[in-house]
Amino acid sequence: MKKLIISIVVMLATSVALSAQVEKMLGKWTTIDDKTNQAVSVVEIYKADNGLYYGKLVEMLVEGEDNLIGTMIIKDMEFKKGALQGGRVYDPDSGNTYYGTVKIDAKTGDLILRGSLDKAGLLGRSQTWKRR
Repeated sequence: MKKLIISIVVMLATSVALSAQVEKMLGKWTTIDDKTNQAVSVVEIYKADNGLYYGKLVEMLVEGEDNLIGTMIIKDMEFKKGALQGGRVYDPDSGNTYYGTVKIDAKTGDLILRGSLDKAGLLGRSQTWKRR
């Protein structure tokens, strides 16, 4: 009985910690171009009614790109193992869609978005986004 109670307490504590982690990812983020290090846009990450996570462009910080507002950048992500994963990331510059992973950098609190050609995330690149 004592082991059962301890197991339940550990599971609840883990659940609360993971819930807090995903909450840190929600909201508005300033995207930073990984090549120029310049702020480009603002993406809002949210949880939809279907339980999956999405991110859409809500503001452009580069002139002449307002036609991209409303574009879905992050699609169909699930929260697993402390990260949003299993979905896709759209790159409006190239028009390509990639496998994606989103997580919080524990040291800085910045959001790290990785887009890759493979599900394992080996062939791709990462961007660091700043909290808005």
